[in-house]
Amino acid sequence: MPFNAKRFFKRLHYVCINLLILVLTISNIHQHDQSADIIPQKNSVLLSAGFTAWQNSEPKRLTYNDLRKYRFSRRSRSAIPPQLQAMNGKLVSIAGYMIPLNDAKDITEFMLIQYPFFGCCYSIPPEPNETVLVYLAKGKSLDYIEKPIRVTGRFLINDTKIDGFTVSLYRIESAKTAIISSNDKDIKQHLGRGWMPGN
Repeated sequence: MPFNAKRFFKRLHYVCINLLILVLTISNIHQHDQSADIIPQKNSVLLSAGFTAWQNSEPKRLTYNDLRKYRFSRRSRSAIPPQLQAMNGKLVSIAGYMIPLNDAKDITEFMLIQYPFFGCCYSIPPEPNETVLVYLAKGKSLDYIEKPIRVTGRFLINDTKIDGFTVSLYRIESAKTAIISSNDKDIKQHLGRGWMPGN
């Protein structure tokens, strides 16, 4: 079978995306110690009343600068900032870049990060307070989007763990997505901090 460069690099790209998720998990494994066992996991706020009102409300603007104010380290974490706590369970809108957790087609959940994914050479993973796990509305799916996107949905401050290690402090549920310009003010703000997380 003749070499198909396009197919090869497409598959390599998918492998690299999953490698980034693996690196993120391994990074948190190395950071984990006994002190993590005494840190209580935050429970999400589940709103059973006023669901229709929530859906019809104006989304609150959320940025990665807001997310980083909830300090997280391998030994401790700060109290949840009041401004961030006020958004818990509310409709928010945040801009970023998609990282699929599994396949690149028929995606129902993904990780949102503040900067574009460059490939396997990118070795420094984002911190748990710099990632958002996104879950699309029930019955919805989409294919991988390389361009910046804006995600709108219900924001929850809730640890997500893989093999017992925290990979994200946040999630957005019942999410909708829209492709946006790289000149979007939030995208420019995120990238203005530099390309590496934790700066």
